[in-house]
Amino acid sequence: PERPPFRRERYETEDGGFFDVDFLESQASFSRGMVVVLHGLESCSTSPLAIRMSKASAAAGFDVAAVNFRGCSRNAAGEQAEV
Repeated sequence: PERPPFRRERYETEDGGFFDVDFLESQASFSRGMVVVLHGLESCSTSPLAIRMSKASAAAGFDVAAVNFRGCSRNAAGEQAEV
């Protein structure tokens, strides 16, 4: 599936690492709350399942926070994200 228009925020950790959270706004005129999408082992927020869950939640009126665990985020080209 096509990647939704995520807005990415990076959170740096005290030990020099980081994790990224991809936010997707509700497609409704208001938000019904926020859904947190957590990917599986060795996956990321741009995996097909995470994309489908994010899009379905946004279409149902929820804001989405798709969390990329440490070392798991990918850029738009599908390459490992770097600091």
